[in-house]
Amino acid sequence: MEAVIFILSPISGRMADRYGSRVLCSVGLAVNAAALFWFSTLNEKSSYFAVLISLVLFGLELRYSVLLI
Repeated sequence: MEAVIFILSPISGRMADRYGSRVLCSVGLAVNAAALFWFSTLNEKSSYFAVLISLVLFGLELRYSVLLI
């Protein structure tokens, strides 16, 4: 999750300058909802790939909503 944040930091800064932080926060919270829904569907038999995708989505959300505020 931290790797996604590290990679997207310069990109999200440029996007915040271009589109504004309000739009990016809204998109980030929508991605957060998708990640939390994906987390709710996981169980003990879920594959590593499914867990990885949900963590990447949650990392994207952190970059675009929480850290821009």
